[in-house]
Amino acid sequence: MDWLNYGKKRIIYQEFLPGTGGDIFANLCGTSSAGTIGVGPDKNHKQIKLAAPGLNLPHKRIINGIQHFADAHQELPVMANFVLVQLLSSIGTFAVEKQDQYWDYFEAIKSCHSVWASQHPGGNDYFNQHKSWFDMWCKAAEDLSWDIVCLAPKFTTYESFTWAVRIVASPSQGLNMSPCGGHDVYEAGGKTVYRMQNWKIPNYVKTYDHIDLVINDRKQDLLDLVSEINHDIDVDCFNNYYDTYRKIRMRDWHSFVAENKSTLDHWWSKALEENLV
Repeated sequence: MDWLNYGKKRIIYQEFLPGTGGDIFANLCGTSSAGTIGVGPDKNHKQIKLAAPGLNLPHKRIINGIQHFADAHQELPVMANFVLVQLLSSIGTFAVEKQDQYWDYFEAIKSCHSVWASQHPGGNDYFNQHKSWFDMWCKAAEDLSWDIVCLAPKFTTYESFTWAVRIVASPSQGLNMSPCGGHDVYEAGGKTVYRMQNWKIPNYVKTYDHIDLVINDRKQDLLDLVSEINHDIDVDCFNNYYDTYRKIRMRDWHSFVAENKSTLDHWWSKALEENLV
């Protein structure tokens, strides 16, 4: 069903809970890979939410708009066609200034080895609230006769769990994290545990905790991790994303944990009691 006929590719599908840093991992592993294509920032952008939302196809809202239909009509190659059409139409997200730039984009599709897509589990407020979409992307790869690797960042430590609660409590605005505390933090902790309770990850999915590596400044371990997935990582690009992200986020996270420790301890204990980590 690969009517584009640009050669066999590999889909890299990453599914992640809000707050687990899936977008920065997409940049570290996807944008830093010369042969991985998607829609996102170039290596000269700093890791800020507005400028570097992560590599995707083209973004989570668009994927969310079609995945329910694809799930309801599995007899049709909905996602396979979605992947090909999005690859072609995503040229519209770039400011093309001359003819060569336009055609160079399609040459990049021909020469790439992987196509990156990311999404949160679940769906709309009224249905598919806890659904995992890994199987749907596997079907798309099968329909295209492409390969696929499925990824899922997970919390494994108190540090990465509290990092996620911080982001859920008050999403970032550019370089700055909006202030939060009290009820916002308690509610965010509850939401995070609730999502952990309901997200089911198949055994074939590769899981990792890259945020814990960032917090503990284990850059080489993280570089080794992304290099297992993509063998053509531009180390300078990787370093730029890693260093900027860590510099921006670490100070805010330290103060957040210090100010909200009792609430964070409460929800972490709840996660441990239910064997969610």
